[in-house]
Amino acid sequence: MAIRRSAAAEIEHLLSDLCGGDAIARETAGARLTVIGVRAVPHLIVAFDRAVASGARVDILKVLEATPDRRSAELGAEQLESDRADPAVRAAAVELLGAYLESPESTRV
Repeated sequence: MAIRRSAAAEIEHLLSDLCGGDAIARETAGARLTVIGVRAVPHLIVAFDRAVASGARVDILKVLEATPDRRSAELGAEQLESDRADPAVRAAAVELLGAYLESPESTRV
């Protein structure tokens, strides 16, 4: 039986790539995190809070947009309400929340 890396370790590595400077690594990490789905959401939210660069925050919100989860909707709403949010981050938050318009969360959003 082969030993597999833990999902958390893989997600952390992908988050590092998503927030890094290599465009190809960012795109690949975003696609892989999207495939991982809901298991990655808590890690993405923590990474969003740790991220300083608005580009990294935008990339994280884009991954969350593809992974509908109540926690990501709350993060998007927080960014719209924040006076300190970068305009690009706010735009990504609008797109994130737009993904919920046809979901059971639409009333809350």
